Amino acid sequence: VFDNLMACSTEFNATPHLTPRPFDVRRDGLVVGEGAGAVVLEEYERARRRGAPILAEVLGFACGNNGGDLILPNVQGIERTIRLGLEEARVGADEIDLVSAHATATKMGDVMEAQATGRIYGQRPWVTGLKSYMGHTMGSCGAIETILTLWMMQEGFVAPTLNLDEVDERCAMVRHVRRLVEEPDGPAVTGQEAKHALEVTDLCPARIGEPDLDLDVAGPAVGGAGPRRGRVSPQDRNRQPEQIVGDERQLDDVALGRPRAVA
Repeated sequence: VFDNLMACSTEFNATPHLTPRPFDVRRDGLVVGEGAGAVVLEEYERARRRGAPILAEVLGFACGNNGGDLILPNVQGIERTIRLGLEEARVGADEIDLVSAHATATKMGDVMEAQATGRIYGQRPWVTGLKSYMGHTMGSCGAIETILTLWMMQEGFVAPTLNLDEVDERCAMVRHVRRLVEEPDGPAVTGQEAKHALEVTDLCPARIGEPDLDLDVAGPAVGGAGPRRGRVSPQDRNRQPEQIVGDERQLDDVALGRPRAVA
């Protein structure tokens, strides 16, 4: 379907490692990827009671519908959704340290997203496009990029946007990550996916934590209570995620936007 919409990359078929190219002047479309990810949500107090290693907390949520075009987003729609997410999370734009951008490398989508992001955050937070590593995995991209963002926060680095050799001047109003950033100083992390509720990571304010210290983490774009703290130790990092069986009450909590722990 994306081929028919003229949204896929076609200029780099002989050199597939050079595409997708989010925010780059030579980008020519998205690359469809395959993948899966799972983020386990659990009610915060329950997670504490059973001693689960809490990696992050979902502060809230926001999503929107541009309602204008299937592949051409609307700047005002993206901006409004981000602001709703910040409002729901009770987090200021100046508290956001990293934006994990939706950044599919379409010719106009990246421009609209960069402009909306720049209007709200300016050049303060780092902006990286993780789809440059794996393409657009469609429905799973929110979960996958949330996982990658949490990993970067725990380990104290920000991965660069691949193939960003020359920033399109129409996308230059944000602070792009073009090389590996290790132990970032000051502000550094929100997933912001301008199109998905889980990303935002399509809206996901968060703060980078130092090893073995408490982390303040906001989930995808954002609801109600302020951040809770979870301790991340070397032992926790090396543990395999436990299988947690959800229940209907937890699903109701998610629907109601109550704070959730990510364990």
